[in-house]
Amino acid sequence: MMRYLLLVCLLPVVLLASSSPPEESFNFNETGNDFLRVCDTKESNRTVMDGVCLGYVNGVLEGFNMAMRLGQAARHETITTGSLFCMPSASTMGQKYRVVVKYMNDHPEKTHNPTELLILDAITEAFPCKQEKAPDAAPAKK
Repeated sequence: MMRYLLLVCLLPVVLLASSSPPEESFNFNETGNDFLRVCDTKESNRTVMDGVCLGYVNGVLEGFNMAMRLGQAARHETITTGSLFCMPSASTMGQKYRVVVKYMNDHPEKTHNPTELLILDAITEAFPCKQEKAPDAAPAKK
């Protein structure tokens, strides 16, 4: 009896492990075209891959911010929160994901580029940091 129970429990695992993966597996991180093929789904067709895509976008952004901080530390600079982009505190992971997908759909001429660069371009365009104005120089006295 115990053998049959073990067989019944292990059979699904063996079958799933031996089946071929779906075409839209995790191979979407090379170009924007690959990313859109997997991650540009419609609201009525939500899948588990949406969570993977959302996590990928946020992972790229977190990785970029960490690389910026590590670079500042390696150069013995004061570690700042400055970056190429300034996310509003109320922004969500889903918002960043939607911004990236929209950017790639709006710029098909760029989707041959690496996904990570397109993610940074999209977020930088959507959430630029406000540049502080340099004080106007006083007119020279004669």
